[in-house]
Amino acid sequence: MNKDSDRQADSGITREELKDMLQKYNIGKKPLSKLLGWGETTILLYLREDEEELPDNEYTRRLKNLYTHTTGFLSLLNSGQNRISSVAKRRSIDAVRQLFPTSPIFDAAEYVIGVHRKLASEFGAESMSLVRLQTILFWSQVASLCLYNEVIFEDDYAPGRGGMPYRAVAERMQTMGCIVPDGLYTGPGPRVSSLTDEKKAILAFITEMFEWYGTSALEELLEAEHFRLCGPKTARKRRLASKEVLKKCYGEVFKQAKVKKLKDIEGYMMKRVAFIRNHKEK
Repeated sequence: MNKDSDRQADSGITREELKDMLQKYNIGKKPLSKLLGWGETTILLYLREDEEELPDNEYTRRLKNLYTHTTGFLSLLNSGQNRISSVAKRRSIDAVRQLFPTSPIFDAAEYVIGVHRKLASEFGAESMSLVRLQTILFWSQVASLCLYNEVIFEDDYAPGRGGMPYRAVAERMQTMGCIVPDGLYTGPGPRVSSLTDEKKAILAFITEMFEWYGTSALEELLEAEHFRLCGPKTARKRRLASKEVLKKCYGEVFKQAKVKKLKDIEGYMMKRVAFIRNHKEK
């Protein structure tokens, strides 16, 4: 995923943004200065009203980066935790957690990213992309509905103009860089995932199944399923497909393709992708 702590902001933080940052992360002026390895009075000086604007320098650009990218602040909080008190760290961690509300679809996305990260480290695959994540979530939901009569998450398929099935996941991944930052739930008070072992098994299987597919194939697959569920772009009236629609539509698809077990999806998917590619070339 994106290493937000390594990014460089284009401009320095404003005084109002700095005030908001202290509230956003629930951290004091002196603890923030210490966390950054600066003098204790640095943030205090920046908050003085003597000057209209803060200087645009390395320090204020770093603050702007941390203000904009929550994952970068969390990384700093974890790496510099010995510079501040345990109470200050715990309060700030709790504040950051509130910025990442949980739900079953976010639990699923987080689990998929974790599985992919492990596979990527073993096989040298690319980092998780939005297209790959959305494809995995979609087909995991379809598999769970059609084979086990159970949903993994309650969100309906709603691609909108962007073509991404699950908007909440797309928006969080685009703005935050990942679903749940590494280290957010380490330490006291870990979050309890909504995923059962059965759901994890489905997500893991689908994630691994798509490891061998490139981005272009996944994009074509998403577009094909979009067409199947919503019709051509010029005449699409259905803006979403409920879980009941998914179950009915793909239940028939799986029946015709003789998909009876989770492992059968792999053979079906190879044929489906090949069909899409051949049809497109014609």
